[in-house]
Amino acid sequence: FAFLNSLLKITKILKEFKKPLILYSSGDFICNILSMVIYKKRFPKSKIIIRVCHLNENPFKRKGNSFSSSLFSFFLQTISFFWIKKNADLVLLLNKSMKDLLIRRGFSVEKLVITGAGVDLEKIKITNNIKRENEIIFLGRLSKTKGIFDLPKIMPMVLEQVPDAKLVIIGIGNEKIINNIKREFYKANILDKVEFKGYIKEKNEIYHIMNKGKVFILPSYEEGWGIVVFEAIACGLAPVVYDIPIFREIFGSDISNVSLRDFSDFAAEIINLLKDEKARQDYNLILKEKIKAYNLSNVIRREIELIERVSNVE
Repeated sequence: FAFLNSLLKITKILKEFKKPLILYSSGDFICNILSMVIYKKRFPKSKIIIRVCHLNENPFKRKGNSFSSSLFSFFLQTISFFWIKKNADLVLLLNKSMKDLLIRRGFSVEKLVITGAGVDLEKIKITNNIKRENEIIFLGRLSKTKGIFDLPKIMPMVLEQVPDAKLVIIGIGNEKIINNIKREFYKANILDKVEFKGYIKEKNEIYHIMNKGKVFILPSYEEGWGIVVFEAIACGLAPVVYDIPIFREIFGSDISNVSLRDFSDFAAEIINLLKDEKARQDYNLILKEKIKAYNLSNVIRREIELIERVSNVE
């Protein structure tokens, strides 16, 4: 019902226009795509520009999420891609693996452009004189694919070496997952070392929390971009992540990445960064230089140029 309602609303809005338009969607949402395709059928000189932010994995291969939800999201995206492939004039992508996969699915290579994502670095203010604690920050959706259930296995090893360390978790998830993850921390006898902040609406409040910590962790199994890693770096944190394609593409060997589900190595990286302040700061400075290229203004400028190039609507 939500899909049909959205489709009808968008179609109704577009009916008010009676000329070729530049139609832009910030995601491959099927209600957006179908509305745009219908409009382009009426006005063929219209241009369709789509940003694809995430590729849903085959539900038989995807780790973590329930099979039914993975199957449903994969099915909807497959339909969206069918219409995008036939009708889009420009498809903006986050990374090379996305581009390679869409080419294999029959997309025209000329229409696929990697732009990455932007981070508004000017809005992230660091308080240099604040004393950083041995806090480890996790920011993300509380789900299996984000590696949240790996943390009760990683943190006990960290606390053996750094007893005053603390894990701060920012993000939301369904009640069942939150209860299950708390139960796992309780079984590991470290629940008192974990603080659940829940959902925080204000970005500045999140940045304030990050400014007090030392290490940022994202043991995610899949990411289209991982913008929270960029925000963490800008806030002065040292990130530790799993070795997944997007982080290799963006940071190369500069980022501290660990093989999937190698809990002992993940813990060791955290411990080293907590214990060696100079190494932590030097590591953060290297990554700060790396993320300057993805300042939001630079990415926006690039996308505007691309849109202008294809938007010769008459």
